[in-house]
Amino acid sequence: MTILQSNFHNVDFANIALPKNNDEIIYRIKDILSNLPALNIVRNEKLLEQTIQEVTQFTQKKSSFIVFGTGGSNLGAKALINILQGSENNRIIFHDNIDPINFQNSIDKIDINTTGFIIISKSGSTPETLS
Repeated sequence: MTILQSNFHNVDFANIALPKNNDEIIYRIKDILSNLPALNIVRNEKLLEQTIQEVTQFTQKKSSFIVFGTGGSNLGAKALINILQGSENNRIIFHDNIDPINFQNSIDKIDINTTGFIIISKSGSTPETLS
């Protein structure tokens, strides 16, 4: 048996036993993991610095944010906010559908000058988010 040992962030493949003569499979798995943009983005220090600068500038003079996104796009952001468990300084409102009543009630209560709008779409063509 060949042992696949590869640690990547919180993914641990230590001591996964594979049948003999699977060196090519192991090589391909390691290659795929090491080249996934979603996992390697954390190593791009220039992009990280640029993102921090843009977020810092975007958030200045903002007391609340409205996040638009459907499905997984919105759920990921909600999960990150839930980690803060109320320790965030700004009010964050999530809209994950185009319900006109809920949307109108939310929009009526915001100050457009101190609210930031974040639109999340993995595909860039989500009809609900575009509307």
